[in-house]
Amino acid sequence: MDEDRVNLPMVAEWSRLQDPAEHEHEQSPDPSTAEGGIQVYGATSLLHDQSSRTPLANQLHPRGDQQELAAELVKAQLISNAALRRQEELKLIYNPSIGANIDFDGVSMDLGLHLLSLHWNRSHLSYLLTYRPAVMDSLFNNGPHINKLLLNAIYLQSSLYNDRLLPPELHGPNNKGLVFYERFKRLLPQYLDAPVLPTVVALLTCGACLVPYGRQSAGWALSGMAYQMIIELGCHLEFPSYGGERNSTPMMIEQEMKKRVYWGAYVSDKFQSLFLGRPPMMNEDTANVKSNYMDSFEEMEEWRPYHDPVSQSIDHSTPAYYYRGTPSYAISTFQSLLRLCKIAANIVNTFYSANSTRISQRTLLQTRDTILEQLNQWHQTLSPWLQFDPTAESILAPHQLTPQ
Repeated sequence: MDEDRVNLPMVAEWSRLQDPAEHEHEQSPDPSTAEGGIQVYGATSLLHDQSSRTPLANQLHPRGDQQELAAELVKAQLISNAALRRQEELKLIYNPSIGANIDFDGVSMDLGLHLLSLHWNRSHLSYLLTYRPAVMDSLFNNGPHINKLLLNAIYLQSSLYNDRLLPPELHGPNNKGLVFYERFKRLLPQYLDAPVLPTVVALLTCGACLVPYGRQSAGWALSGMAYQMIIELGCHLEFPSYGGERNSTPMMIEQEMKKRVYWGAYVSDKFQSLFLGRPPMMNEDTANVKSNYMDSFEEMEEWRPYHDPVSQSIDHSTPAYYYRGTPSYAISTFQSLLRLCKIAANIVNTFYSANSTRISQRTLLQTRDTILEQLNQWHQTLSPWLQFDPTAESILAPHQLTPQ
């Protein structure tokens, strides 16, 4: 009885979050003033996002206690959804017949799952662009969070780490998966007229992995298209995660995906800019997206080097045989990398931009001192599990070595 009375305030508060207009109708703006919806393209744009009838500037923002409660509920729902989706993946592994109706775009289920497993084990952990619960659920159930363009981009990227011999029909010019790039180029025109998140992720994924393939210009061009689509879809804007339909699981997943796509693209942009010697395309001051990810399921998930199940035996001479599983620390590693990229953006904009010659020497020296202090602070606040110690017995995972 006492427990029921204790929980009543939380239930009432959640009710307010679900439909704040019902409880605070006096403060709610008149939806009819929206005349079409949120302007996600800037104050001067005549285009509108039809997902809401309330202007962005007039949207109600929750009080501190409401916001905290809403965030905790979103986290709990996304983490539980991620756990359930991972269980579905296990069902497919142990019951291959379930995958009979899955479209791997001309690739056998065995090879498709192999390339996807390589992706989740290696490339995905670098930028966290591909939101695994949504991507795999859509693959199994023909959902909206994956398309054939993204599927082939993942195949192409995973081929960089693939040691398995591809079947004759998939042999590319160097048998390293470029056949998937050819398929990607044939599919691309079909996805340009109506941008969606899977297409953005596909462009970023393909653009990033084309650099090691020696196709830097194509990679830079595809990434540029993705940056434009990110703005088109409003991924650079943060929307309140409370009230009405925004508390539905599909909406939570979409908001989490948009946040991850924006910051994953931001990091990818900085790396490509530094590597190719070109100015960054994405500027932090044009967005208001928070970098705190709600779904932390991957943070403590065990990571081990991927072993191809087709292999007859494990090579006992490789370090992978002796590697003890460790938490992936995927979220905290990416957050550390993101903080480093923000510092790198300051370096590029100050010392390597077209306007650098017009900045006084005194200002440049002051900026240098500031950046050095930022780098020292970054290193001092680095999580213990990301500190690189060459004498330690344990070896950091590849994605954890990247920020070093």
